Amino acid sequence: MSTETIAQTVLFPHLFDRPLVAAFDQEHERAQRAIAALEKIGGTLQQDVQRGAREAVNAALSDLRAQTERAAGVLGSFTMESWARMFLQSIGVALITLFFVMLLVWIYLPSRQEMSELRQERETLQAGIANLEKRGARIQLSQCGNPGDKQRLCVAVDRAMRTYRDPSGGDVYMITKGY
Repeated sequence: MSTETIAQTVLFPHLFDRPLVAAFDQEHERAQRAIAALEKIGGTLQQDVQRGAREAVNAALSDLRAQTERAAGVLGSFTMESWARMFLQSIGVALITLFFVMLLVWIYLPSRQEMSELRQERETLQAGIANLEKRGARIQLSQCGNPGDKQRLCVAVDRAMRTYRDPSGGDVYMITKGY
């Protein structure tokens, strides 16, 4: 008898029982099929989870994109509103400033009638100045005298010109400087 046969018949007879081995082989085969089915289900489940995760991420990204676009639109409208508000405030400040400038001009500048009167007065004054210049308005007057003495009115004269004597009173006259 071989050692294998001895082991089968003497030592481990229950392990080598043919119906028992056949039943074990059937259970082993069934377990292998169950494992294969579980692996197949696991693969399908993994694909389903990945697909579901991908769809959830895509949906979240799509929702985020829509919210971002909406936020950008709101921000754009806020920007337009702020520009419009700033423009209107600038126009308001400019109009108020213009109003006050015009008010000050109206208060402080003379009217057309006053301007006409001032022009006529200027022409009259210029004619008077011309007349005075003919009659000696360019005479240079000053106060003369020593310090501490009484100050007197004096006139600058041209020494190169000759002097004149009044025939009735004897006063001496000199030509003033500039004539």
